[in-house]
Order: sequence, then C-alpha cells, then structure tokens
Amino acid sequence: YEVLDRPDEKADPAVCRPIPGTQASLRFEAVSFAYCCEAHQAGASAAMTGERKPVLDGVSITFAPGTVTALVGPAGVEQLWGLDGLAQLAAPLQWCRWADRGEFWDAWDLAANYRSQPLPLRWEGPPELAETGPLCGRLVWRGLCGRSPLRLDVVLRAASPYLELTLAVDWRQVHELLRLELPLAQAALRLAADTSGGVIERPAAAVTARERSRWEVPVISWLAAEAAGSGLAVLLDGPQGASVTPDRLGVSLLRAPTWPDPGADNGPQRLRLALMPCVGGWRQAGAAEQAVRFREPPWLRPLGPGGVEELQAGSGLAGEGPLQVAPEPTLGLGAPHLRLIGLRLLPCQEGSQPLADAFPSHSVRVHSAQVDPGQATTGQRGPAQTGPDQTRAPELALTVQNLSPLRQRLDLGPGWQLLGRIDGLDQPLSHAPEPRPHGRPGDGFEATYAGAPGADAEGPGGWELPAEAAVVRPWQLASYRIRRLV
Repeated sequence: YEVLDRPDEKADPAVCRPIPGTQASLRFEAVSFAYCCEAHQAGASAAMTGERKPVLDGVSITFAPGTVTALVGPAGVEQLWGLDGLAQLAAPLQWCRWADRGEFWDAWDLAANYRSQPLPLRWEGPPELAETGPLCGRLVWRGLCGRSPLRLDVVLRAASPYLELTLAVDWRQVHELLRLELPLAQAALRLAADTSGGVIERPAAAVTARERSRWEVPVISWLAAEAAGSGLAVLLDGPQGASVTPDRLGVSLLRAPTWPDPGADNGPQRLRLALMPCVGGWRQAGAAEQAVRFREPPWLRPLGPGGVEELQAGSGLAGEGPLQVAPEPTLGLGAPHLRLIGLRLLPCQEGSQPLADAFPSHSVRVHSAQVDPGQATTGQRGPAQTGPDQTRAPELALTVQNLSPLRQRLDLGPGWQLLGRIDGLDQPLSHAPEPRPHGRPGDGFEATYAGAPGADAEGPGGWELPAEAAVVRPWQLASYRIRRLV
C-alpha cells in the first residue's frame, strides 16, 4: 500500500523508554559482547548454534552526540550503532554468493530456491586501515568470489549519518547471484522502499499468498527495515532488488544471466551502498533526503562580490589566506524537503529576456540589453507604467519536488513573486486556482506569496492567489512562474 500523509508513530511507553536530550557523550566501560548465532562459511543464512561467539571483551566505547559508530573487525563490519546507541546488527554483514539460473525469464527472474545453492566467497584476512583522521576513516577489505576479485572500502565521514560501503568487483561469474545480507538486531515489522512517485511499505512477515509471492521487490534508491521506534536504512546509488524478513534485510547486487544479453553484469563494476540507522523511523530520520545526498554530488554556485580576487589570494581551504564568506542565497524554497529541480528563463514575445534582471547583481554577472525607462519591461502583461514600478524583472520557470510524505509549502522568501502554477509546456494549469482581483485589477501583477501559513498571498498590485497554490503534495513535481521584485 502507498503511504501518503501518514501521522507520526507513537512508541509504546511500556516497551520503549525515550533517552533524555543531552549534548554529553555516552561512554560504556568494559563492554563484553557476543553473537548468539554464527553464519556459515558458504554464505548461507545464519543458523542458531546454541554457542555464543565473542566479539568484544573488556572494551570501552564512547558515543559522541549526533554520531554513528561502527565496529569493524576480522569479520568485516561487525556492529553499527545509531544516534540512539541501539545496536543494529545481530551478526556481521554477510556478503553471500549463490547459484541462480532464474525460472522463466533469465534476465529478470530469481529462482525461488536460490538460497539452497550457496557458493563460497572468501575474504583475504581482516580489513586494512587505509585512512584515518578527524574528517574521514577508511578501511579496505579484499577477497575473491569464484574467479571475480573483490575490493570493499568501508568509509565513515565526520558528521555523516551513514556508513558508506563501496564494492569494486571484476564480475566474471555466470548464473550466480551476489547479495549483501544484514542480520537485524531489532525485529523488523515493515519494509519501506521508494518507488516511482512515492513510498511503499510492506509487512516484513509475509502472511498471505500475495505477500509470499513478493519475496523480492524492486527498489530505486533506498529501503528501510522498520522496527518499533527504530530502523535501519540502506541507501543505494541505483535500482536494485531487495527482500526483508523480520530478522534479515537483503539487497541483490549482481547476477550474470545469459539471455537476452550473454554478457550482462560481466566486467568491472562499482557498487555504492550506505547503512543508515533511523532513530524513530525512516521518515523521522530523513532517509529519502539522505538518499538524494548520497547519490548526487553537491552543486557549485557563483562566487560573491570580489570572490575571484579572494580565491586567487587564497580561500583558506588549504590553510592559506582568509576564508571567503559564502554569498547569501538568492532564492529559497522555504522547506528542507523541497528540492530544486530546474530554474530557467521563460521566453517572451519581444525576444530574449535579460538574465541580469532576474537575479541580484552579486550572484550572476552577465551583459544585458538596456531597457527604455519609458517602456514596459520585456514580458510585462499589463499596460506601461511610470514611477517606482516602471520596470519588471523577467519571468522564470521554477520546478521543485517534494521529497517527503507530507505536504510542503513553497516560500520563495522576500524579494520574489509567485505568479502561478504551470505545466511542462509552460502553460497555466487548467485546474490551477485563478487569481482573484483585489484592489487595482489590470495592472499586470498576478500574485505575491509571502509565506504566511494558512493565508492568501497578496501582490503589490493588489491581486490575491489562494494559499493552496503554493502547497506541494507528497512526492509531487510542481512547476511555477516566478519573478524577482524590483
């Protein structure tokens, strides 16, 4: 089922006890820890053995506030703690290999009995410490999967809410399946995963025949096993297949089918994943937003006034010269869950619009044509004006997407004007609310949104636009006509 506008979950106070807010570190002295189950060498699912495998004995651990802590040992990533200090893994991460020839469609089917055909996957010794410092720690682990060499980089960055895993492999196997399995310390109740245009949640324990038939589901960029008041998310850099049971979360990474492409998956591959503990659940922890940050690099922006001279003198990034103060943002969206998709100039009838009129002079430096003060500015809809409002900035097409299951309100901030909703062809939406005249009709100004929740927006010309026009529904992609006030 699809989750839209779901209210916050309330944990059972009889089971879950909230940790009081504090900025102090949490330290455990003389910690002893052991797994109550042991994974088979062949890579099959973990089996209860009755024996306890010790991992920690007399170790002291400090959890700093707002950090993620990982324990890496001879077995790889052996434990992961989130911001709440809860252990996420019941056993070390398992990189598994199985024989799999599909069922009917070779390239798209997984055999229902593939778990009964395990194959060995061997790691060469414990992970090696490759990088350590205050900003980043990295370990490298090498191994062999049949004839395919493996290299696993485990990276934990400062102030990062997730642990990064980068698997480089020269895949030479045929009709074999490579998977990552995460034994869960907290019993999963549901599996949440993104899909086209939303999020789908499924029960972790299949009950009906329909649920049992969906033991492997497609995932675009993230999935999360939800437990009572907690959870563990896996962030991906591309679509993968995934499965969940109450005690295990798995991601299918590589297969080598021979039909219709006989060389599918073969050759060098680089797979990026991240493990993110979710305090309170995937939505409260912002799994969807973190998946976007994990997949896409940061944007570059123009330098501020004198930025070139300061950069040539030394920006301070390498410890030389003064630090450059970042320019103030010229356009805001008003909600952290709204993502900027596109921003471009709209064409006008008289010709191209001057770009410099659309942005403050300190953010974009371009040459533009001079505008006759006695004439209306390009793109003006109303009659020519004189006085303080004699010029008007060009119109822009703004496209945003709501990356949350809740409605978000678009607030452009001071100095910007929201004119109305448009479609992909820059035409007004037929179902969009019509501007309501209030004051001086016919002056060409449609609406201005000032960001007051629950109130209509009123422009300088006296026109009103319903406040709901600035509301972006869950996971919606919305386009608007906007311009800068001059």
